[in-house]
Amino acid sequence: MHVVVIRRELVRRRGLARAVYDAFGRAKELAERRYLDGAVKQHMGLITPWFSALFEENRRLLGDDWWPYGVAANRRAVDTFLRYHHEQGLSKRRLTCEDIFVPELLDT
Repeated sequence: MHVVVIRRELVRRRGLARAVYDAFGRAKELAERRYLDGAVKQHMGLITPWFSALFEENRRLLGDDWWPYGVAANRRAVDTFLRYHHEQGLSKRRLTCEDIFVPELLDT
């Protein structure tokens, strides 16, 4: 859905990319917990009466990890995007995940 970018000169700071990734991961966990806690209460804190039904349907369709983070979980989508990028002439060569992601995050 989204890609977080860190300037090249900043990514050289040891551990920065991992710290940013971990921070987003923690935020994701908090958001997921809020949604799941709301499901137990039929999402009473929301004014959308059909939200709980939509929430359950989405979980059935998308599974428990409906916002997959990390290169590993999204490699197929990223590779497809990079192929289209090259086929449409937007890059001189076909890039790979290894070309665009920080090595320390390739196994995430």
